[in-house]
Amino acid sequence: MKNQFLFIFEIHEIAHFEAIFGQQVTGRAWQDIQNAAFSSMSDLLNRYQFTQAFECKEVGQCHSIFEAKNDGAMMDIEEQKPIIIQNGRKLIREVFIEQLGLATGRKISFSIAIAELPEHIAPQQLNIDQYNELKAKALEDVKQFELDDADQDMSPYAPISRTQFEQILLDKSIQTFFQSIVSLPSGDIVGYEALTRGPEDSAIQRADLLFNSAAHFGLTDELELLCIEKALDWVPDIPEAYWVSLNIGPKLLMSEKLESLLQASQYQAILPRLVFELTEHLPLESAEQIKERVQALKERGIRLSLDDTGCGFFDLDTVEQLQPSIVKLCITVIRRIQGQDEVAEEIRQTRQRIHELDGVTLGEGVETQEQRQVLESCGVTLAQGYLFDRPTAAKSLFTH
Repeated sequence: MKNQFLFIFEIHEIAHFEAIFGQQVTGRAWQDIQNAAFSSMSDLLNRYQFTQAFECKEVGQCHSIFEAKNDGAMMDIEEQKPIIIQNGRKLIREVFIEQLGLATGRKISFSIAIAELPEHIAPQQLNIDQYNELKAKALEDVKQFELDDADQDMSPYAPISRTQFEQILLDKSIQTFFQSIVSLPSGDIVGYEALTRGPEDSAIQRADLLFNSAAHFGLTDELELLCIEKALDWVPDIPEAYWVSLNIGPKLLMSEKLESLLQASQYQAILPRLVFELTEHLPLESAEQIKERVQALKERGIRLSLDDTGCGFFDLDTVEQLQPSIVKLCITVIRRIQGQDEVAEEIRQTRQRIHELDGVTLGEGVETQEQRQVLESCGVTLAQGYLFDRPTAAKSLFTH
């Protein structure tokens, strides 16, 4: 009888995810993630075969059984386990980014692990206690070889060292891109979001590799500040009729480094055209802490936008606390639109609540006419996504 192995995939803090995006969106997103992860892991484990599709114990938790293919090959799973886990994490991270968008997808915390099934346990007879015992041991194994393989000087996401990354920051060689924001239903451009890519033809040109590597090296704030500085230098070249949205985390928003940058004389005339797009899902206590800072920025003409907002109570509480000018519905929500169904109703209710708080709702990641039509029917008045245009290098859009 061939050895069989338990593959485990779990999202951490799924209740927090549901509080942000709501029950309907979370259920659909999990199904999409589960299917895409199964496909990716099937490709990775090409010398093995899954004996069943992922079995979902509850939203955010699933597992399957795999075994060696019928080719007579002898393989030591213990030797292969570290590389399978390492590559599996990269593939599933890509699944999250594809399904949820970069800002949300790169921050989702999750675990994958592998455990060998004891010979006396048939897969169909695996009970909850046995499953939990195998899972606990497998997760401990993962922690151990992650510690053994940890190399803080090299990015686990791309072949780049900390020294090389720091040099990119010093050289300011990142690239600024812009994507338009349009008014609904007209489709007229009203603003642009500034986006960032790594140096052209570099190992971290892709945004996810750039920002994940920065997080690994503890250089997220330094990268975000440089992104803002590079974008600000382009704003005078963008027609005055358009406002410009800049991504920022709460820590940098509160920092002296940002304040010093905003006080530079060359930026004073453009401050009223700026929108700071807060990229974190903030608990109420954190929202309360930055409320004074947000008000001070508003007095200088800088508006606030909340990025990656869902349809759950969690983000709406933050909206009530901070009262942003713009609230962006996350791509996670937009991609789960299926006509005038429960998700559309959640969008409609969310838009109404935002309107009552004097905010405007923006649908992010709009890719189809159906999504656009549903958003319009729900009263959403701003949109952004591939349906309208793709992010384009600043040097190709504007004359510097």
